[in-house]
Amino acid sequence: MTMTSSTRPLRHSPLFDSLASESTSVRLPVDGTLPSLLAGCLYAVGPARFEIGRQHVHHLYDGAGMIHRLTISDGAATYSSRYVGSDYYRQMLTMQLIPPCSFFGTRAGIFRRILRTPAVNPVVGITLLQNKIEVLGQTGQAVQIDPESLATIGTRHDDVPGSCWARAPHGAMDHSTHEQIRLTVTRRDPFAYTVGVYGDSGSTRTLRVLPVSHPALVQGIGCTEHYIAIVEPPFRARRFGARWARAASIHDYSWDATEGTHVTILDRATGSTVAETNVRSLFTMDRVTAWEEGRTVTVELAAYPDPSVIDSLAFVDGRTPPGEFPSPMPTRIVVDLASSTGACSPISQVAGRMLASDPRLAGHKHSVIFFDAALRAGDLPGRLVRFNVESGALVAWQDEHLLPSMPLLVPAGSASPEASGWLVSMALDVDSGTSLLVVLDADTMTEIARVCLPQAIPYGLNGLFIPAEAPT
Repeated sequence: MTMTSSTRPLRHSPLFDSLASESTSVRLPVDGTLPSLLAGCLYAVGPARFEIGRQHVHHLYDGAGMIHRLTISDGAATYSSRYVGSDYYRQMLTMQLIPPCSFFGTRAGIFRRILRTPAVNPVVGITLLQNKIEVLGQTGQAVQIDPESLATIGTRHDDVPGSCWARAPHGAMDHSTHEQIRLTVTRRDPFAYTVGVYGDSGSTRTLRVLPVSHPALVQGIGCTEHYIAIVEPPFRARRFGARWARAASIHDYSWDATEGTHVTILDRATGSTVAETNVRSLFTMDRVTAWEEGRTVTVELAAYPDPSVIDSLAFVDGRTPPGEFPSPMPTRIVVDLASSTGACSPISQVAGRMLASDPRLAGHKHSVIFFDAALRAGDLPGRLVRFNVESGALVAWQDEHLLPSMPLLVPAGSASPEASGWLVSMALDVDSGTSLLVVLDADTMTEIARVCLPQAIPYGLNGLFIPAEAPT
């Protein structure tokens, strides 16, 4: 991986500025009319503080995490935010420096990494479990957030404390059982993928411990009614150093495109291996979804050709990334369980990331996906796309003054047709340097309303929408 530079004007620069303060129930101006049926809370987590004193982080995802909530009710909206009270953030404040063992940036010597576990910085994954918001990072525990106050109220270990070496920050939800499936890399002579199942009642069990000599940087797993899909890019831990370190660092991994991408399908009930196959080399930074049909399992993800996206989000000048952002392709991997063979192909010819589909069809076959897409190579996303995989119909929305991201579909109702409802997305207004929530009619991709925030929310958000009738 190599750094790149750009002479383009940094329209995106407010997306990489720290948030100086937290917010509590700030009433937001609305341009347009929010639908009366659009009611609930949008929660998002992402990096938000990039410096302490005179020190600056080296990578976007080494910024201290912040939890955001936009509450929509009766056509009005309020905004609250709070820093995640993680070990990482507390160390920043108490030591007045960037913790020296961060995952993406500061390289710590091997002896320091043997003696000291990196502080948890949960800025990537977000989910709802046991009526609490849980946020996750690449290592360590899940940090639990109170949905009302946004206060950090506890932590959850995904395995025996101290044995977690790395984590896939995006788990999978089985909506039929209300269970979550998560993957951690544990230190077991030397490594193993541990697949855990977490019930909404508080139950926890280990489904499978899968030994692996060189664990990959797995970002997410897919879950269907009967199967679990693990996608391992050829970005694997090096032989030396990783074995002795107490927790992972991005410097532990190396890319070898000749290996291809390894896909493992596990039985959802027993954890046994049903199929294994290799497809072309790819890398992803976002969620992985899956669904089954007969004796095939289809995995969907936003696929980069290599992990250079990690470099593109590094603060090479101490303030902002270099300005060239690779775009992934929405991609499907179809695994034939009978023959243990796999086929990999693009879903659309338009590059895009943050794939979203109807949440009611999680783990099941769907026809429509949504994603954010760049207007030209090397740019951040500049439009939102609705794509029908069956018909090939594509409808896009864009505004030359906005940089949208993190599209989420909010269904119009439990009985509404697939992908019918509202698409919500956080966007940067490059003219004012502030963020807003864009609300689109998901069927036509026409704009309905904008909810204006008082500041720019940094790039790198992941979120979920909890309808008003759902438990919080």
